[in-house]
Amino acid sequence: MRIERGRITTDRLLANQTSQILDHFDQRFDDREGEKRIDQARESFKASLFFPDIEVREDEIVEAFEGTCKWIFNPPTSTEGNSSKKWHSFREWLETGQKVYWINGKPGAGKSTLMKYIVDEPRTAEYLSEWEPNTDLIIATFFFKNLGSELQKSTTGLLRSLIWQLLRHWPEMIHLVLKRYKEATGQTQESPLLTMLPTWTEKRLLQILRHFANEKPPTVALCVFIDGLDEYVGDQDTLLQIISLLSSAGGCKVCVSSRPDQTFRSEFQGYPQCRVQDLNQEDIEKMVNEKLKPCLEDNKPNETKAIEYLLMNLIYKAEGVFLWLSIMIKDFITASRHGDTISELHERLETTPNTIYGLYRRILRGLEKTYLDYALEIFQIIVAARCPSKYFSVHLTVLELACMDEASWTHIEQFNRPYFYSSDFGSRCHELCIRLNARCGNLIDLVVVVDNKETEETVLVQSGQIVEFIHRTVVEFLKDEFMNAFCDKSCLTAAWIHLHERGSAGCSFSRAYHPSSALG
Repeated sequence: MRIERGRITTDRLLANQTSQILDHFDQRFDDREGEKRIDQARESFKASLFFPDIEVREDEIVEAFEGTCKWIFNPPTSTEGNSSKKWHSFREWLETGQKVYWINGKPGAGKSTLMKYIVDEPRTAEYLSEWEPNTDLIIATFFFKNLGSELQKSTTGLLRSLIWQLLRHWPEMIHLVLKRYKEATGQTQESPLLTMLPTWTEKRLLQILRHFANEKPPTVALCVFIDGLDEYVGDQDTLLQIISLLSSAGGCKVCVSSRPDQTFRSEFQGYPQCRVQDLNQEDIEKMVNEKLKPCLEDNKPNETKAIEYLLMNLIYKAEGVFLWLSIMIKDFITASRHGDTISELHERLETTPNTIYGLYRRILRGLEKTYLDYALEIFQIIVAARCPSKYFSVHLTVLELACMDEASWTHIEQFNRPYFYSSDFGSRCHELCIRLNARCGNLIDLVVVVDNKETEETVLVQSGQIVEFIHRTVVEFLKDEFMNAFCDKSCLTAAWIHLHERGSAGCSFSRAYHPSSALG
C-alpha cells in the first residue's frame, strides 16, 4: 500500500514538473514569437520612412569624368597658382573641422558631380575617421532635385531620408525614435504603436531629428552631405534650421553645396568653403584633351597647331562651367565629322556666348523652324509631366510619348495590345529616340532605366527610357525665353491633358498586356 501511494505521489510530481517544463517552453515560444512580431513591426516602422525616389537623384547625376575632381582632396596651395582664388582645405575639414563646409559655384559648374564623387570616394570615410576616432561613423546623403517629385525637393523628403539612413546604419536609434514618437502621440505600449504606422509630417520628423542631435551617444559620429540647396522648394529658413541643428550637435557636421545665392552667402560666409569654377581648370583641360582633341586630330591630322589654339580658346571661354563645355564638345565633334574646317569651328566658338543661357539661345535659334516647333512641344510636355498627378509619375518616358503618336493611338482605340510588344512598335520607339536627340538641340537626355518587372525581351524595356532635360537651367531658360508657353498655366494644362489622355492612358493600356497571356 505504501509502495502504491509512493508511486502515485511520484507520478504526480513528474506530471507536475512536466507540465511546468511544457508551460516554460510554451512561454519561451510565445516570447520569441512576440519578439519576432515586434522586430518585424520595427522593420515596417523603418520602412514607412522610405520612399521610391530616395536615392534616384544621386544615381542620375553624371559620373565625374575619369581622373577629375581629385583636386578637392589636395592642399589649397597645390591647386591653381593664382593666390586670389582662395579656398579652404576640404581634407582638413574632414579630418579636424566642425560645423559646415560650403561648396558653391555657377550653374553647371559641376557641383553635384563633385558631391557625388566625394561621397563615393573611399578617402572621404578614411579622412573622417581621423575626425572622430573610435566611433561608429555614419555618412548620410541627400541630393535635392528641383524637377523631381515632391519628396525630392522638400524638407519632408530630406528628413525622411536622413532618419531612414540613421536607422539603417545605427539600428539602436529605433528605441529613441519609438520613445519620442510615443510621447508625441500619447501611446503607452510599444507593440500597438508599431502596428500603426505613422503619417510623417515635417513637425514629427524634425522632433525626431532634434532628439537624435540632443541624445546621440558619443560613440556615434555623423557627417551629412546635402547637395543642391538652391533646388529645394519651400521656406529656406526651415532648411537652414535643419542644417544648423545638425552642425551644432556634438559629433555631427554637414557639407552642403549650392549656387552662391545671397541667402546662402549670408548663412555660410563664416564657414570653410570653395568655389568650384575657380578650381576645376585642370579638369576642364583634361576633358577637352581626352574627349575633343583626338576627334579633331583624326579629322584634321595636319592642323595640330590650329587645333591647339582652338582648344586653348575653348578652355578659356568655358570659365569653369562643365555644362557649357560638354555641350560645346558635342557640337564641335558633330561639326567636325560633318566636314567643318578649324576656321569654321573658330568662328562658331567666337559667335557662341560664354553664358549657359546664351548657349541655349544660340542652339534653339540654330534649329530650323520645323525642328524648333517640335522641340518646344516636347519641352512643354516634359514640364507638364512635372505637374502633380495620381495618374503618372514625374518621370516622362519614351513609352508615354510614343503612345501620344496618332499611329499608336489608333492601336489603343482598336484594343490591339499585342502591337505594343511587336517589332513595329519597337522600331517606332527607336525612331522616336532618334528624333528626340536630333531635333531638341541636345538639351534633353534619354536615361535608360530597366524595370525589373519587365523581361529583357519586351519592347517596353527599351521604351521605358526617361526623357529628362540635361540640366535644371534648361527649364529656367525656357521660362525666361518663352514665358507664355512655360509659365502660363492654361498652356501647361493643355499639354498635361494631352499627356494624360493619350500618353498616360496608352502607357497603362499597353502595360496591361504581357506576351505570356497570349499563350493561353
